[in-house]
Amino acid sequence: MALLVSALSLSCSEDEDEISNLPTGWTQVQKTAFILGCTTPVEGEEPGTQAQCECFFDKVSAEYTYNEVQNASIEDALAIVLLVIGCI
Repeated sequence: MALLVSALSLSCSEDEDEISNLPTGWTQVQKTAFILGCTTPVEGEEPGTQAQCECFFDKVSAEYTYNEVQNASIEDALAIVLLVIGCI
């Protein structure tokens, strides 16, 4: 869960980057921020590796839009976090 929170805390809105051809409308800036957030240490949590975080982004962005992730309910957030299991 910490990986998702860290990744999203650094993400920016779609208005800050041109529309891209990344899956489900994610922009390059959002992808970069997601991976940066995922690889940044959080107190008490081990950060993800670059490869793990890129894998996590690929899985998340293939199934969810940026807005769906930003507005996810607790249940949806847990489902999103479970996607990281395949990247560890």
